[in-house]
Amino acid sequence: MFDSRLALTTRLIGDKIRQIVILFCQIDRGCLTIKAQLQQFEPLITLIQVELAHIGTHLSRPSIQTSQAFSEWYLEATQRLSSHCANNSVRAISRREVELMCRCGMSAINLRHAIEIVADYCAALEPRGGQLRLIETSKCARITLNSLRTETTTTSLLVDVIGLFSFYQLFQWLIGVPIPVQQLLLGKVQREHTLPFLVLFGAPMLTTQEDFSFDFPTHFLDMPMVRRPNEFEEFFRVHPCGIFDRSQTPLGHQVESLLVASYQLGQPAPTQEDLAATFGLSLSTFRRKLDNHNQDFLSIRNRAKLTVAKDKLANSQAPISEISSSLGFSDASAFRRYFKHMTSRTPSDWRLNVSATGL
Repeated sequence: MFDSRLALTTRLIGDKIRQIVILFCQIDRGCLTIKAQLQQFEPLITLIQVELAHIGTHLSRPSIQTSQAFSEWYLEATQRLSSHCANNSVRAISRREVELMCRCGMSAINLRHAIEIVADYCAALEPRGGQLRLIETSKCARITLNSLRTETTTTSLLVDVIGLFSFYQLFQWLIGVPIPVQQLLLGKVQREHTLPFLVLFGAPMLTTQEDFSFDFPTHFLDMPMVRRPNEFEEFFRVHPCGIFDRSQTPLGHQVESLLVASYQLGQPAPTQEDLAATFGLSLSTFRRKLDNHNQDFLSIRNRAKLTVAKDKLANSQAPISEISSSLGFSDASAFRRYFKHMTSRTPSDWRLNVSATGL
């Protein structure tokens, strides 16, 4: 049976859950101050502190004045809990090993490929890395985590949910846009114990006797990787605590990622109106937010087209006319003029140079 201390904790915080669900949406839209944002994690803080006390370690309650201080506390707390769950024969995964896993994910082509790479990395560390699986259907994609623990405790269950959340943070960072979780499944956890995790995933939860997992729309698997090596240090400094700093990826970066994905999939590119609606903004607000970062839609769209054009030229034998059509150009001549303007080379010259140099 699960320890009564966790049930007591969740009963104390249960009356806050409806507020959390509402405020989670406000956090995403940037309507709250940092302090107000962090206060919404009080149920999770309480739960973590209960478990820290149970394993005999003390960690002062975190400051909720800055996201940086809060993230550092969360990182230290989760590392202590993870180390406790590792027994003498199986040591916990080191921070360095987690870093290498994240860097491996960056080498992927798209999200599906990244999940496969990370799953292979976890398998190489078995049983310490657990078992990560991707289950794909026409309706949704599901990422499943089995920690392969021989003994289950309330502490290990908390660590496993935090582990699932860290994968979620990594994958949506890699593609540069939030991944909407449709459903969260928490295995072997009593329903009343799951409430503090609402604020992490912001999705409906079910408890099962299976592994921990979350569902999201299948088409996100084809989203391309958009992160560059020079962005990694800032991301990993507080990984997996990005949820506590809701500044999120800049709007321009998200727009570019969605355009790249559309071009890669051969779908009609979303218009400014479509994108504004996607982000819950009016068209005027959408344009103003881009302008505040010295960006405009036309420049972003040109960068997205160039990214996809280079990828197709380098990694496929598709004729220039086909690439031109997939990117929405009226004809191959228009595409050639555009590409030469952006790179000072014709598409054919660029493809030959890449083929010759391997760059």
